[in-house]
Amino acid sequence: MRARDGFLEWTLRADPKVGLRHVGKCMICWESCVDTRSADKARDWCLKHVGATGHTGFQVSAFEFFDAILTDHPSVNGTPPT
Repeated sequence: MRARDGFLEWTLRADPKVGLRHVGKCMICWESCVDTRSADKARDWCLKHVGATGHTGFQVSAFEFFDAILTDHPSVNGTPPT
């Protein structure tokens, strides 16, 4: 255990169950698709949206979920807690 006022080291860990996600968003009306693992599916949504609305400006974004854990935490380095 470390002191409260001591420096603590953190590590960011991506959630492997979720992975990288993609979202297509219309830059005209701000409607967006449900996030998906596939960038192609997000782009397909954009094409369907342009067909339905005539809107021509889109953005596809990628993101991932992760958490922050203490570097000296047992789940990171395999050592037992003290």
